[in-house]
Amino acid sequence: MTSNCSALQPHAAIKQRPNRKRWVIVTFPEGNDYSVIPTNWVLKSVDGLGNQVIKCLWPPFLNVTSDIIQNAMEPSDNWSTHTIKLQENGKEYSCFNKAWHKQVEMSEESSSTEQSKRRKINEEASDSDSGEEIDILPVKTWDRPQETFIKEATNKPHYAELNNFNISQSSTTQNVLLNTSISHSFNKPEGRILSSVIQSDSSFQDELISVPNYLNPTNNVETIQSELIQTNEQNKMMGLLNLIYKEQIQNRVLYNQLLSKVNNIETIINKIGLSNNISTATHNFDENFLLNWPIINEQTFKHVENSLLDNLFVQQVEEFFNSIGGNSVKDNLKRILIKTFSNEFAIRCSWTGRGKDITTKLCDAKLVTVLKRCIRRNQQEYSDALFESVFADWFRYATTRHRRSLETNH
Repeated sequence: MTSNCSALQPHAAIKQRPNRKRWVIVTFPEGNDYSVIPTNWVLKSVDGLGNQVIKCLWPPFLNVTSDIIQNAMEPSDNWSTHTIKLQENGKEYSCFNKAWHKQVEMSEESSSTEQSKRRKINEEASDSDSGEEIDILPVKTWDRPQETFIKEATNKPHYAELNNFNISQSSTTQNVLLNTSISHSFNKPEGRILSSVIQSDSSFQDELISVPNYLNPTNNVETIQSELIQTNEQNKMMGLLNLIYKEQIQNRVLYNQLLSKVNNIETIINKIGLSNNISTATHNFDENFLLNWPIINEQTFKHVENSLLDNLFVQQVEEFFNSIGGNSVKDNLKRILIKTFSNEFAIRCSWTGRGKDITTKLCDAKLVTVLKRCIRRNQQEYSDALFESVFADWFRYATTRHRRSLETNH
């Protein structure tokens, strides 16, 4: 009693299943066609002999696409029921794409096995010496569907169950014209889709109507070969582009390595140039020019200021400052000040000109302007604030340096 109730209400049992979508791979025994169906379309029952019967519900659509199967919509009462056979022991897939690719592989493998068997039969028939005639069934391929059916003796419309055929009524009573077209959508297996209605006359109710095949195998082979050639050309192009991309990466790495080495060489050269003393860096300067440095009194300072009105002297001073060098603003400025001002004269100088015993104001001096321009040009981290701070500190400690120098000399 319980089994009968479950058989009468299959849809209610299906709707109580979880919403998680899963798919299985099945075959339809009538046409040995492979398909992927969602698990909520599968019906399992037991017949009177205790054997398990597995069927599936199929939607009443002309074309059942892969999108419909992937959505796994819930069956309704108007769906048809068909016998199926579970593949891979009923393995369930949680990913539709994996299930779909697997059924394509299984279908191609089955088709290849069937063709091999038929080829072996043909070879045995051709090698036979008995002279017996052997009827070889034509190989069934995906692009040459052919099917026959018998029209029943009834006045009702007759339905032809065909896959991927659109059948229109013939203008005569002797021919049936078929408009064939290959659909890229997934259809119900052969023998399971009600795709056309054939209106027939009572005079031809018992005739055998054969569905002709209008597909040209030669055209299909040429199309497949053309697609394979195009695919090979695309693969070659992609391989060439990948090779160019890899070479660009290698060139970029090599470029970065060379740039790093050049930077290291430049750094070393700068360090060597900055470490040169005044005797080696200024050997091309005129002796009269060198007598001005370091400035030892206010008279010499005024002489230098007046000489800076001459552009040639300004150029010599800039070359003199640049030859001293330094690793930073602070280091570069201190090294130049040591070469430019003596401690004895620095005691009487300050940035603002204010202070005890201060006689020289330096903030407006032409010499300081040239010095600032040279530091700005040679040091990237230069700022006026940093320059003035280091400049003022050096002159602030001039008294201490002068006292130490006197102590050292005595």
